[in-house]
Amino acid sequence: MGPTAEFDVAAFDAMFAANVRAPFYLVAAFAPGMAARETGSIINIGSMAGSIGLAGGAAYGATKAALGSLAQAWAAEFSPRGIRVNTVAAGSDIHATRGARTL
Repeated sequence: MGPTAEFDVAAFDAMFAANVRAPFYLVAAFAPGMAARETGSIINIGSMAGSIGLAGGAAYGATKAALGSLAQAWAAEFSPRGIRVNTVAAGSDIHATRGARTL
């Protein structure tokens, strides 16, 4: 992660390779077997960065947004054949402490 104007091309390519291309080809390799068995689960690791803008996080956020889009497409493609597709997106919950009191 880093400022857009300073982000290295190799780091950008590596980030997309790890966060987008790798999951795409893993699903391409394993989903047909799951579909043949009519059962399976694909779980993606997302991030809140994929749905909100973070300074210095444009490239990373773009990879996680792309993964979220892939998950939606995979759900449409594979759920009729018994495969569940979900994304777990880590992030803070800014609403969790509103109104809370310390005992």
